Amino acid sequence: MRVVGQRLIDIPNKIYKKLYSLNMRRSGEMQNTLRELRLSANKNAFIHYILEDNKLMGWTMAVKVKSWYRDISDNYLEGYFNHFYVRKHKRKNGYGEALLNAAHQYSARKEKNCIVSNWDSVSSSFFHNTAEKFGLKLVYRDVLSFDWKNI
Repeated sequence: MRVVGQRLIDIPNKIYKKLYSLNMRRSGEMQNTLRELRLSANKNAFIHYILEDNKLMGWTMAVKVKSWYRDISDNYLEGYFNHFYVRKHKRKNGYGEALLNAAHQYSARKEKNCIVSNWDSVSSSFFHNTAEKFGLKLVYRDVLSFDWKNI
């Protein structure tokens, strides 16, 4: 399994269309966020994705945020907020962990925290089950983060 990482503005149209179609659609914000960041030519949005036989298996989008949430100590949370999606029939096969690891490494290289959020029971289960392995900590309601210094 190979994880590819690129800035959103550098993603070829063929891959962009695959990203746009593989997400939670109306149940989440990935599609709208992806479109808005692409149209604004945002240079801080970064995509990691996994292709197998030219088919998109899963992807994550890191968006730089500042003062989006406050943590449980009432400090503003800064870093890269990550949206995730993995094909339903590919879940529990290591794709999510590979993408989470790539997102974590990317945030660490930028010396920023990696932030994830639970959108539904599936993502909640995944992030909470992998929390200890990756050092994720609950920082606000359903928001988890890991400190880039602890990589």
